[in-house]
Amino acid sequence: MTTPLATKSHSSPSKTSYGRTYDSKLVSREMHRLGSLTPQTATAASASSLALPAPPQPSLAATASADPWGALHVHVLPLFNGEPLRIPIEDLNVLVKRHIQSVVSAAPSKAVAALEADASDLIASGMVTLNAKLSGIDDDKLIARVVEIWGFFWDQVLTYVEGVLLPIQTDPLLMSLYRAPKTAASRIDVRCVALRAFRDKVILPLSPRMYQRLSMPNPQHNYHQETASYQQPRLQQMLLVLSSQRRPRALAFALAPTPTPGEQA
Repeated sequence: MTTPLATKSHSSPSKTSYGRTYDSKLVSREMHRLGSLTPQTATAASASSLALPAPPQPSLAATASADPWGALHVHVLPLFNGEPLRIPIEDLNVLVKRHIQSVVSAAPSKAVAALEADASDLIASGMVTLNAKLSGIDDDKLIARVVEIWGFFWDQVLTYVEGVLLPIQTDPLLMSLYRAPKTAASRIDVRCVALRAFRDKVILPLSPRMYQRLSMPNPQHNYHQETASYQQPRLQQMLLVLSSQRRPRALAFALAPTPTPGEQA
């Protein structure tokens, strides 16, 4: 006796299905979502879907292998604009060490002078950013602005620059050059290099204007009125620190306000 085959509603897997290949619930949900979008949102969504993905950024290792000192510029100079370091200092130390190796291998007898010049150029490039903050400042606000920039440089820039360039003062390869009789040279003091750069690139160009403000005998124009009480010790700190740097250059303004005739007596 032949048993009749039970009919089933689904199609045979051996046959190609030309029916719907999408989920009706998903389509309904998406149509409802699109209908609730404003024209601006829909346009933004369409534009974002057509936007190409951003190209991958080159890694620090790839950039450093070609030009470690140039890569260091990219990561250090934003400090002078108030931006934080985005790379660990230890990784930046590696860039400095690679640059030291390349400079020493090229000319050992000139390596110390070349590295000091490179550090000076790097910091001087940052001083361009600080000078931009002084552009167009009026004379009556000059002292206060200079003191403000000095405080920013002293508190937020100088320490990080010293940390990044620390291998210039501690690298064993340079230590051996300092002790070698044929290539003996004074050690590079990154702090002094940075302070001299601030003095020569920021303060000295303004020294005639600053001297005029600081030496005014009229009490109404005394710099004490131009600076807040907390800024006055900063001003004295700046003048004392910068004037004490080696390779001194004559500063065109006094370290203290001009005494009155009564004080002179």
